Amino acid sequence: MGIRRFRAPAAALTGALLLVVVVVFVGAAGETEQAARVIEAADRLAVAPLEEFEHRGGIPEARRALASAVKARDLLEAANVPPRFSEARREELVFLNHLVGGFEAYLASPDSDGALRNLQGIVVRGRRHRELARAALGRAKG
Repeated sequence: MGIRRFRAPAAALTGALLLVVVVVFVGAAGETEQAARVIEAADRLAVAPLEEFEHRGGIPEARRALASAVKARDLLEAANVPPRFSEARREELVFLNHLVGGFEAYLASPDSDGALRNLQGIVVRGRRHRELARAALGRAKG
C-alpha cells in the first residue's frame, strides 16, 4: 500500500480555484454596481424635489424638498459601501446636509426675502459638493 497519486484532485483544485476567482470578481462587480446605485438613487431622490422648488418656489415644494433630502440622507447613511466609494458617499451626504439645513431654516421663516437668499446660497454651496460626489463616483466606478 504505497502512496497513490491522483490526477483528478489537481484538476478539481484548479477548477475550484477558478470558481473562487470568478465568484470574487463577480461579487466585486456586483458590489460596485450596488454602491453606485445607492448613491445615485439618493441623489435622484433629493434633486427632483429641489428642482421643483426652484421652479415653483412654494411652501409645499419646500416641504417636499426637505422631506426628500432627509429620506435620501437616511438611505445613504444606512448604506454600506466599499471603501473606494467613501469619498462619493461623503460628498453626497454633505450635499444632502446642505439641503436639509437650508430648507429647515427657510421653512422656519419662509416669508422673509433673506430666508430665500440664504437658502439659495446654501444650495449653491451644496451643489458644489454634489459635483465633487459625481466626480468621485466616476473615479470609484473605474
